[in-house]
Amino acid sequence: VEEITQGPEGRGALLDVLAKLDTYTRGSWRAELDECAGSGRQHVGFLYDKSRVALSEVGAVAGLNPGNGACALNLRPGFGAYARFVHGPDLWLVAVHLDSGVTARDFDHRALSISRLGGVAAELAARTGDDDLLMLGDFNTMGCKGCEGGDVSAQDEIARIDAALHGAAFARVPMSEGRACSHYYRGRGGLLDHVVARVGMRELRAKAETEAHGLCALLGCEPISRRAPQPALARLSDHCPIVVELEAADSDQEITARPPRRATHR
Repeated sequence: VEEITQGPEGRGALLDVLAKLDTYTRGSWRAELDECAGSGRQHVGFLYDKSRVALSEVGAVAGLNPGNGACALNLRPGFGAYARFVHGPDLWLVAVHLDSGVTARDFDHRALSISRLGGVAAELAARTGDDDLLMLGDFNTMGCKGCEGGDVSAQDEIARIDAALHGAAFARVPMSEGRACSHYYRGRGGLLDHVVARVGMRELRAKAETEAHGLCALLGCEPISRRAPQPALARLSDHCPIVVELEAADSDQEITARPPRRATHR
């Protein structure tokens, strides 16, 4: 999860969500969030059912903040945990919320965070002896206005990320056909949220895909007329839930890295 605030109102709302999840699922839900200080600050972390998954090694992943510390620049760190699923796999999970915006500064911050993934993954693997890792969250792949003598489109930024991931032995898990959006902005769908996996990890099934649910699935990523506003976008989130399925612990399936697309400028 991303953009969770922890002022008095935010903490109360989160406790209410956890209680309702317990009731609706008969589970035992918990929240783990980064501890960066600051009024109104947005946090990143996990909501999980501890009857289904155990988390250890929980904490901020400072290296994914483009600044010099976990909470620098008023941006978010990554937030990692080693997850052991009941009757399922064990692997590292890292939640992220990269810098938002279309300025050169925002664009460079996102690129720097991505460039650090290989080093971060090696450090986490050394702690548990397991290098299987999923990085999930809001990558804010929205492109850049006026960069490098022109504009970089959102699609071009995603292509650049694919190339950088390929060099670090990671790959984005592709979105399912027909649902290639993860949020709505001014009535139009866009793809900001991604799941990134280490190449070769057993926990992902062959030809794994991520699926966007909620309004993205209901509307098929088609534009929304201003005459037909969707209350969920204002009252719940402008992002849609993103789902990726994992295999059992003894699976030998792998995700195959796609060759990077050529990045172009427009």
